[in-house]
Amino acid sequence: MKRTKGQIIFKILLTCRIGQIKTRIANICGLDQYALERYLDMLIENRLIKVYNFRPDLYKTTDRGFEALEHLRTINELMPEWFK
Repeated sequence: MKRTKGQIIFKILLTCRIGQIKTRIANICGLDQYALERYLDMLIENRLIKVYNFRPDLYKTTDRGFEALEHLRTINELMPEWFK
């Protein structure tokens, strides 16, 4: 079954709560590097994730990202079939 963009975004934001590197995010979320890059770029652009320039780069959910997670959780409660 194909996942929705919302489901993928939810999983990425959840994964990055404590900060993660790209490889770990890709493995946990089941994304290839190309797809992950697109999502990370979009999440960074919308200030939901911040990148910290370490070696390797670390991606962490921002306060705004945590708010988005809460909204996505609410949607999941109202429409659980959307997150299946």
